[in-house]
Amino acid sequence: MPITLEASTITLNDVHRLLKLQEEAIGSFTNYLTIEPLTKWEQQDLLTIRNNFRRYLASGKVSEGLIKFLAIAPLMRLSGFYDIPVHLTCIECALWQVIC
Repeated sequence: MPITLEASTITLNDVHRLLKLQEEAIGSFTNYLTIEPLTKWEQQDLLTIRNNFRRYLASGKVSEGLIKFLAIAPLMRLSGFYDIPVHLTCIECALWQVIC
């Protein structure tokens, strides 16, 4: 018998459990992009960004602002968007809550 669930109340973990899904490595983007080889430090930084994002994603809903904070901002730093001569401005106010 099919189960009907309210989409706004289920988590990614619920979907994995109910549909018996598991995340699999999908390989590399090198088939689609021509990029310079990454240094060990850059590879480690990318793994940290990925692991932080996955940890929050697995714990429940992730807002657009949290995605920007966890993934986009570190990727921009890694790619040099914060270096001179680039100057960023922000037109959006945000309220952050830190829970320890």
